[in-house]
Amino acid sequence: MKAYFCILLIVAAGSAVAGQSTTLIGSGFANACAGDQYFGSLPNPGDGFSTITDQYMTCQTTAGTPALASASNSGTVNGNTYSNNATADAGPGFIKVGASNSGMQAIPFPGGAAYAGWNETMTIAGGTGTAVWVVPLTVQGTLDTTGLGALVRVGINAYENYNFLQPYGTLNGFAYGVFLAANGGTSGTRNNAIAFGWEYQGAWFGADNYSPPDSSMVPSYSLNRTLYFAFPFTYGTPFEFGIYMGGVAGEASSGGFYTANSSSYDFLHTVAWGGAGYVVDQNSQLNPNFTLASGSGFNYSQTFGETPEPATGCGLLMGLGVLGWLKRRHS
Repeated sequence: MKAYFCILLIVAAGSAVAGQSTTLIGSGFANACAGDQYFGSLPNPGDGFSTITDQYMTCQTTAGTPALASASNSGTVNGNTYSNNATADAGPGFIKVGASNSGMQAIPFPGGAAYAGWNETMTIAGGTGTAVWVVPLTVQGTLDTTGLGALVRVGINAYENYNFLQPYGTLNGFAYGVFLAANGGTSGTRNNAIAFGWEYQGAWFGADNYSPPDSSMVPSYSLNRTLYFAFPFTYGTPFEFGIYMGGVAGEASSGGFYTANSSSYDFLHTVAWGGAGYVVDQNSQLNPNFTLASGSGFNYSQTFGETPEPATGCGLLMGLGVLGWLKRRHS
């Protein structure tokens, strides 16, 4: 039997054209899609999929405080059935996304996709000149795949003034170094199932299932950790920031294999704001006197739904570790 394949395309960098670029300050964005023939690409978190609903795909996109979207789809292609769904929920301080897909690899790119996040403005006082604000996110979730060709990938991106946090320029380069150090280097921002790279502050994780198995296969993957993003800023000057997460549960390729597979990711428990974080200047000095004032009035000095002490203490310890790394790097 002759097999035909269309390999999953990755859109790992570029200008955001939807989602985070149009979401109002202090509001959430949620986008959920399910169906087939649309999931051969992977948008950046903050972009989301089209809002088109047709014979192939069902979508819902909302914005608000909070924003909630869901979609489900099932069908039959050449006698093979598929079923998938997605849900997304977000507002200031939290993101919840999940998606699943089941079917045959012979079906052309079925999948479920959920993207969500929020926008905010922040003014940081308590110092002069420029510095970097390092913010913590609590991330707990799972990615699972079963059967030939199953693939799931999820990313988390941060944006400042509606752009990627890229390592170009002295301050941005310093912030990117802080971002990598705080997350354990490149290996802390991706796992073996991620076969693409980037130069911006983002983290991607995946699970895949191929046959025969090889050492790079990651059928299941779990996250239970704190991720950090580093925003360069000028004291007293407001700036916009956004945190977005999303991904696709689907297949790595579409072709002539009549093998059942399934894929899913579940981050419906928590992707939550972890507290005030810490501020570090370009001389690798912490500023314990900084203050935060958000445009929406949301209190970013506290963890989402909890008291601020545990995350703030963790952030301070992580900050000291980052400073030690930076001092060694510059020595």
